[in-house]
Amino acid sequence: ATSMMTIAMDGLAGLQSERASDPLQKLVRDVGEPSPLRLAAARALAQLHETGLVELARELSELPSQPDVLHPLLATQLLVRHVDPEAIALFQELLNHDSTAVQSEALGQLYRIDFNLVDPYCEQFITSRDFNVRQWCLRTLVDTKRADRVNLICQLLNDVNPNLRRKAADSLIQLARDAGLEETVIEETEKVLARDDWRACEQACVVLTKLDHRPIGRRMVELLGHPRGEVQVAAAWGLTKLRIEELLPDMLDHAQSIYDGFRSGALNDKMPGASLHVAHLFIAFGDQTYQAAEPLMRRYMPKDRSLGYESRAAAAWALGMLHQ
Repeated sequence: ATSMMTIAMDGLAGLQSERASDPLQKLVRDVGEPSPLRLAAARALAQLHETGLVELARELSELPSQPDVLHPLLATQLLVRHVDPEAIALFQELLNHDSTAVQSEALGQLYRIDFNLVDPYCEQFITSRDFNVRQWCLRTLVDTKRADRVNLICQLLNDVNPNLRRKAADSLIQLARDAGLEETVIEETEKVLARDDWRACEQACVVLTKLDHRPIGRRMVELLGHPRGEVQVAAAWGLTKLRIEELLPDMLDHAQSIYDGFRSGALNDKMPGASLHVAHLFIAFGDQTYQAAEPLMRRYMPKDRSLGYESRAAAAWALGMLHQ
């Protein structure tokens, strides 16, 4: 019965039936009805009205409910097409709710109306435990295209959610290229790379490499020895792309130390990034025809799974580049 009612309400909303408004409002208010039905009624009402529902939304938001997020969520659903000041004021009030789900819905509605309405709250919510809340902050910070917001975007390079930190990295690259913020982006990202937070270091390597910021090469060599394989791989990849000739001896020294670690048993191919980051270094040696690396790479040619699958394949390619 609930599913049939939901379909009926969707149909009435699609037909823009004004006669359905009063019954739908009654259903939204009825605390005895199932929550999914009341939410469906709120969404249907929202499709019928661009104005005039703020009073009902406020009434619901102030009523206790079980669970306690239900009525605030009903309020936000009612106002998804409203843009009036009263609706904005209610969304701003709902940001004070304890539930991050309510905060996320309120931020989303403010963003829909004008991203500048979200901007004053970004510093407060950028560390929220809720991915969706942080995502609204990121979208807003990017849309502002302001130099003084770049440092906040850089905070998200260390986000626990991999998708969000990658989006932050891509956004910084976009802002640097399209919004005239390259100098600020590089300065703030260098600060991130100077720290040892592995998530942030990984993404900062990507940002600075794609911006072809060669002065960061020395720090990337240092990061080849980072405890996390993700950082090792990102740094090695960055060095491969930047093609800084004077760093090749240090890169070879590191590759030799990894070879020694594999031979001694201190390292193995099951360690994330151990073989892959050496593979990137070998690609750099081949690409830049660095002859000094040949003796080390030749040691990878005999079939020996203990030295790592990716590094052996890359060594073969690089040796081919040295001996065309």
